[in-house]
Amino acid sequence: PFIDYFKEVINYPESKMSYIPQHADDSMMSQNLRAEENGVTDFLYAGNMGKGQTLDVIIRAAAELKDRKDFLIHMVGDGSKRTELEELSRELGISEKVLFYGNQKRENMPKFYMKADVLLITLRGNNAVGNTMPGKLQMYMTTGKPILGAINGAANEVIRESECGACVQAGDYKGLAKLMADYMNWPQKYIECGKNAKAYFLRHFTLKKYMDSLEELMKEMVEKYEI
Repeated sequence: PFIDYFKEVINYPESKMSYIPQHADDSMMSQNLRAEENGVTDFLYAGNMGKGQTLDVIIRAAAELKDRKDFLIHMVGDGSKRTELEELSRELGISEKVLFYGNQKRENMPKFYMKADVLLITLRGNNAVGNTMPGKLQMYMTTGKPILGAINGAANEVIRESECGACVQAGDYKGLAKLMADYMNWPQKYIECGKNAKAYFLRHFTLKKYMDSLEELMKEMVEKYEI
């Protein structure tokens, strides 16, 4: 989507642009992060809690499901909207369903991913940045968990293309609630999603893939402009 942005908004020629996907740390690829059976479905969001993430979509989706007793939402991270999100969960009567853990050190994250059956991702959809792919998606893929999103653009495309989960448009909390309910009702439908996520990550988002692509691009530039 940034290629379209540069081309259409900044009028920069597409012929002068190249795309190399952002890589992510793959240290969790080899870890066993399988969630323990605890009688409920555990959904996890991990990352920044700012305006751009539109995390109220997750809280409102949970409110659509508040009559169910078989799920929890774990919110790991901090940011400018955290207090508002906690207040919103209380206002909607779901504070016992939505657990906030605050900011965590990187080395502590595997234990939180182990809690999760499903990972959640959201992003605002009313500007060009909302169409780009947050690095969180690549990190999520390394955990081997299904991913459900309310997000547009590249992330929506990748989730569908990789078959690592399911997605609705940004801001669609009712649609996200339906996806969450679908997982809770028929988890077997998503049994291959984690494996698909890891496979897609290995094809596109490793550091080696990134460096090899960058090296190849630089070689092409040298050959093109060498005198």
